[in-house]
Amino acid sequence: MPKTVISLNPESLNFLSTNQYKLCIFRGILSDSHVQPLILKTVNDLKSTIEINLSNNIYGYISTQKIKPGVQIYAYKPVSNKTKSASSSSSIPIETHQEMDIDKYGNLTTNAITKNTIKILNNSNQIYTTGICEDFNTSSELNPFCAVPIIYSQRISLNPSTNALFMFSPNTQYKKGMYLEKLENQGMRVETSNTEVREISFTIKAGWQANNQTWAKTYAPGTKLSNILVQLRL
Repeated sequence: MPKTVISLNPESLNFLSTNQYKLCIFRGILSDSHVQPLILKTVNDLKSTIEINLSNNIYGYISTQKIKPGVQIYAYKPVSNKTKSASSSSSIPIETHQEMDIDKYGNLTTNAITKNTIKILNNSNQIYTTGICEDFNTSSELNPFCAVPIIYSQRISLNPSTNALFMFSPNTQYKKGMYLEKLENQGMRVETSNTEVREISFTIKAGWQANNQTWAKTYAPGTKLSNILVQLRL
């Protein structure tokens, strides 16, 4: 499981905690469509060392919520792995080499495909918001990290990437599943690894640091999140 360790010095930890900053985490996506990144999760209880693990437990989801700045997209685990009717949100476990099919009633099923990707096909006349989530096994809620509209008879392809993005923010409204168009503060993108732990640090006087490692890159406030996290694969 890809792991990143973030270190905070005492001065920075005290300032961030006193002023109620939270750590916002995003995950990269490979797709043939212009998907929008969502906040994967937030960490409110800051410590001198913060360990972040990306999950390999992936779900496909649909939602009737619209993608707008500041809107939180919800996704919930199905009651079972059987077909589940969609109300405001519905999901199903999915892996690469599988396609999630949305039938005319909004029910979800998965089928095997030959390509090394995740595909989503809409066979209903309902326009849904769709994407993929992580399951951290902490509640009945999932953690969607991307969203895109899907219309009748549209098929999209997408995969989670190994990239993660980190940003500290004092904004109390930021929650998992929320769509942000741009970075509010400086962020660092890390190319995570299944075999090596990535170690980075943050200080309130120098920002994000990674000892000039090639797997890390900082981005300025105002940078579009889709430009950082979405890699178009046509």
